[in-house]
Amino acid sequence: MSDEQQLNSVERVRKQPGRLILEEHSHCEVPAGCGGVVLRWRNPFAAVPVTVRLYSPTKATFLVDGVAPTTGRIDLSPGRHVFALVLENAELSAGLFLFAAVHEPRARQGTVTVEQPLKVLSDNKGGWNFCLDAPSDDWATVAFNDSDWLALVRVSPPQLAQQDAGYWSLRRCTDLGAVCLGLPPPPRGQRGTVWVRKVFEIPVPQAQG
Repeated sequence: MSDEQQLNSVERVRKQPGRLILEEHSHCEVPAGCGGVVLRWRNPFAAVPVTVRLYSPTKATFLVDGVAPTTGRIDLSPGRHVFALVLENAELSAGLFLFAAVHEPRARQGTVTVEQPLKVLSDNKGGWNFCLDAPSDDWATVAFNDSDWLALVRVSPPQLAQQDAGYWSLRRCTDLGAVCLGLPPPPRGQRGTVWVRKVFEIPVPQAQG
């Protein structure tokens, strides 16, 4: 083999400058029948990839800045955002949901370290607010004023067996540090729809030497 010959490798096609990350985006099935991996280049200064996990014993609609995502892995730009849930026909005296949105950066393939881990978890520290009356159409946007909404509180999570529906979602949320949230006592009525908001901030990445 000639000393000048170059083998095909990721390094040969690495984009410049070194502020882009080559990351594993998702697993897929390829026509040949073997396992495949989707790779993509991402600018860490423009967006943070967040993996979302949700457990709820009732029908739940999840929104990000007022829009329902098509996948559980979403890109969020630096700045304020809102996660929103619509929980339909929920048992108001029981736990409503556990939630975890996590970014766990891997080792960089570039020369500049800019990312920090990020977790947005259901917890009893405040900020997960709810209402039981249908809000205005802009309720799931950052600009909406939820100052008159009440805060959800920590309640006991459901006890599920491994064969029960939702067991693995609940376990993964728990393993990530999420807690089960519900209405503060006394609950109003037996069942109903619950609208939930959580406003949070994605910090602006800072380049490190």
